[in-house]
Amino acid sequence: AMLALWILLGLCAFVALLLLLPLHIYLAFTPEAGFSFYARYTFLTIRPGSGPNEKLMEQIFTLLGLRDVSSTANARSAVSAKGVAATLCELGAVLRTLLGRVFWLLHRGTFRRFSLHIAVGAGDPADAALDYGMVCAALYPLLGLLQSAIRFRRPDVAVTCTEEPQTNVEFSAKFSLRAILIVRAFFHLLAENVRNTL
Repeated sequence: AMLALWILLGLCAFVALLLLLPLHIYLAFTPEAGFSFYARYTFLTIRPGSGPNEKLMEQIFTLLGLRDVSSTANARSAVSAKGVAATLCELGAVLRTLLGRVFWLLHRGTFRRFSLHIAVGAGDPADAALDYGMVCAALYPLLGLLQSAIRFRRPDVAVTCTEEPQTNVEFSAKFSLRAILIVRAFFHLLAENVRNTL
């Protein structure tokens, strides 16, 4: 009995340790390679497949309370049964909860790396200077807004003018978040879905 208790305590400690470890999400964009992302958790690397698993996506949507929009057939069925207004009202309530949890997670994560380099080019120097001003006017207030909601560790942001005929954008980032927060957000959404269903 004592051995079983120690094994149970060891398993609990191991699960607690796993939940306290961070999940790292890597994002990148270059004109040559396009947009790419993957996640790393302990020794596991999770990359998006070539195509979405429709059955898995439908199950996730159902768990989150979004079954009515998990497929075209489900959307038509929901509209026929409940009407457009009721379906949209329910969907709006679920999306509010979902977005609330997403922002909650973003607020508790950290961009350990955030690199954004924009080389503004338009061929004509006058046009390039005008575009440069417009990019700066849009970008820096947006970054200020993001930094008020999400923690950044030494962001590297640079906007320059170039003689190239077109604008070039390069971006890379590493966002870290403890696994326990993701589990907590998921169970919160699950509980909300059950409460709304009942």
